[in-house]
Amino acid sequence: MANIMKLTITVAIGLFTAPLAAHEQQFDLICDYGVSERASGEETRRSQAQPNHLQIDLAQGRWCEGNCGSSSISNVVSLEEGEIVLTDKAGVGFEGSPIEFRYYDKLTYNRVTGVLIKTSESDVREFSRTTETTHCKEQAFSGLTWSEFKPPHMKNQGRFVRDLNDGEQGRPLKKLAFPGSANAVVQVQVDAQGKPTQCQADAPSKSDEFEAAVCQFMMRKEVSFYPALNPKGEAVAGEFRTTMTFVGD
Repeated sequence: MANIMKLTITVAIGLFTAPLAAHEQQFDLICDYGVSERASGEETRRSQAQPNHLQIDLAQGRWCEGNCGSSSISNVVSLEEGEIVLTDKAGVGFEGSPIEFRYYDKLTYNRVTGVLIKTSESDVREFSRTTETTHCKEQAFSGLTWSEFKPPHMKNQGRFVRDLNDGEQGRPLKKLAFPGSANAVVQVQVDAQGKPTQCQADAPSKSDEFEAAVCQFMMRKEVSFYPALNPKGEAVAGEFRTTMTFVGD
């Protein structure tokens, strides 16, 4: 049976700054990996939500996400009983045209639970809803400035995929892969120098042999990483996540 490897890379990062007290009015959010669910028609797909960096200034009622610039700073919608509504908007795209569609976006953060929920809806072609749920930690406020935050990522991703699909290195995995069990979520700890230090693979089949082979492939010297960066652009230890799925013909 031939196997085609579909690779989706997601990432998570841990930073060392101490959490702030819940009453602080100005703070950053460092959000870990989470769960993304996309419902379209009768189908629902689950994947991993990306880590993120948000900057929130409740004193001025402003916030931004990722690389903050003058055009990307938004107004806080509301704050009630610890829940901050950052985005709550609906609209019509390409209004009046043959491809007109409606959309709705909402982003909330709960200071009690630390949960960030992003919901996006649209009726382009058919109605769909995507919900991302992530857990965040409050960190020192960086001032609505450009963020250098970045999780670890591969230096040679193209070679990695070729080795896995077409190289001798990927053959042991293909032999172990069989329908219903060849899906693995892999977590690789990467130090501040970009060196992988630890690997853990989780396959629904709970096959120790398959999981060990996945980590052996990930920890080869040919697989190298750029280290994670904190919001100031300083290299720090972090976590790289990838979901590897083999689909038999």
